[in-house]
Amino acid sequence: MLPAIDAPALPSAHAARLREVGGGFLRLRPWVTGPAMLTAAALLADAPLPTRQRVARYAGFAALFASFATEARLLRRRTLSERWLFTSLVVTAVALTAASVVTGGAASPVVPLIFAPTVTAFAAFGRRRQSTVAFALLVASLAVIAFGPRFPPLPQPERAWLLLVFTLVSGTLLRLPSAPAGPLRERVAAFERSLIVEALQRVRDNHSEAARRLGLTRVTLLDKIKRHGLAR
Repeated sequence: MLPAIDAPALPSAHAARLREVGGGFLRLRPWVTGPAMLTAAALLADAPLPTRQRVARYAGFAALFASFATEARLLRRRTLSERWLFTSLVVTAVALTAASVVTGGAASPVVPLIFAPTVTAFAAFGRRRQSTVAFALLVASLAVIAFGPRFPPLPQPERAWLLLVFTLVSGTLLRLPSAPAGPLRERVAAFERSLIVEALQRVRDNHSEAARRLGLTRVTLLDKIKRHGLAR
């Protein structure tokens, strides 16, 4: 799920949109899903479930959140690429589909979440091939959930509460790609930061060479690295 560091640069307008929409989604995702997963774990703590089933669900929540948090952390030092974002969205969609199947199929409270990766793909990629694939994956996911393997649904009232929680999370995630951008100064700062990160990646943290490529003095670059929190 890591980006190719030496991949050719994307067209500037598309690259800026990809970083703003996709990067924002990946950075905020753990903050949105983390509290929901803790709430779900608390609700299922006293539910009449077999021990193995409860442990498996806790492990699934932990693994999913760990992957979200790790990805958000990687974005601090790496430039988001098309491949990285698309791979992340596909893996997320597959994981959510599997979670829906094992928690009751069409009756699963996880179902509302599977729309978020597709909406993010359309917001980040527009009418490109990745959006078409994401939509096809959504249709396939819904088919698997509706007609795939049958697992017993979660008990009530836990299922109703989880449906409410995950619907709220889904609404928040669906809004992230279309959320209004911040003030101009914040957008310029974010774009400057992404250019510095990309330059440092391409020259393997050689500050002098990165400064030359960016048209800056080494002292100015070091000041900007410190200002953007990129200093190691």
